[in-house]
Amino acid sequence: MRRLASFDLKFPLLFIVAFVLQFSLSQLAATFNFSKDFAFYILILTYVLLLIGVLLNGKNRYVLVMGLGIFLNFLVIVLNGGMPVSLKAIERFGSPEVALRIEQLSDFIHVPMGGETVIGFLADVIPAPALFPFGMSLVSIGDILLSLGVFLFVQKQMVYVGKRRLKKKRVK
Repeated sequence: MRRLASFDLKFPLLFIVAFVLQFSLSQLAATFNFSKDFAFYILILTYVLLLIGVLLNGKNRYVLVMGLGIFLNFLVIVLNGGMPVSLKAIERFGSPEVALRIEQLSDFIHVPMGGETVIGFLADVIPAPALFPFGMSLVSIGDILLSLGVFLFVQKQMVYVGKRRLKKKRVK
């Protein structure tokens, strides 16, 4: 665990602020009565912060995998005014209440997928088992790449590389 606490990540505050804002956006919007447009701009800001963080840490290949996932999500969200979600799929694999909330556009992150959806294959269309956090029932290719990058980053940080290889690494 000590190795995980001493990871080499530049400007970790960018990632922390972006994730906190993203995960609390719906609550913040309800509390402070944000318009949907303002909430969308905050969402875009979180992605910009994440992408800046990725660029500043571009030497780490696992951060780059995370960055690819972040970029794919960012791209589909910007082009569609939110993350498109298949309402049929969410009703089938998820919750009818969530589908209704998205359909009524009261969700600040997601939009219903339709004929005008751009690059829909990058949207939340992949059914995911309940092992994903927060009970998500659909994920995107970007979500999968982001999760893979986080997993590999954490795994690499926790694995002991040996004293000799560690010394060689520090010399470079």
